[in-house]
Amino acid sequence: MKKYLLASLALALCTTQVWAGGPFDTFRGSKSGSGKVTPVATGTPERTTCNRTGTPNGTRLTLNISCASKNAPIKLSCTFSHTGGSVSGRCHESVNGVGISFYGSLANGSITGVGKTIVSSATISFTPDGMSLDSTNARVIRSLHVRF
Repeated sequence: MKKYLLASLALALCTTQVWAGGPFDTFRGSKSGSGKVTPVATGTPERTTCNRTGTPNGTRLTLNISCASKNAPIKLSCTFSHTGGSVSGRCHESVNGVGISFYGSLANGSITGVGKTIVSSATISFTPDGMSLDSTNARVIRSLHVRF
């Protein structure tokens, strides 16, 4: 009897671990979508199509986002870490060679915060179904709004 009780307890613990998700699990997988991007050079919003791949691993998340548009292609690679409701991380935008430090929070499945480069800052939001970026002092992208 003890043997069966221990086996049942071990199975329950293993099952709990398998089904217990991390804070970034809603970002798992690949999605594609479209939206608008406003390049600083033209100041005019234009259509963009984007692909996103999310790879959560416990309290860490890797997001890769690539967007194609006429004047503002984007290839963004981000790594985030979650601790007690706060999110921090680094992003690299490889088309323009821009490094971004990110500080924010995770609430209701959405990551929101501020991304800073050496010369500019932006309000950034990542949700399981979209992304938005708005900056008043950017040098390349003024805004990006995408729905996946």
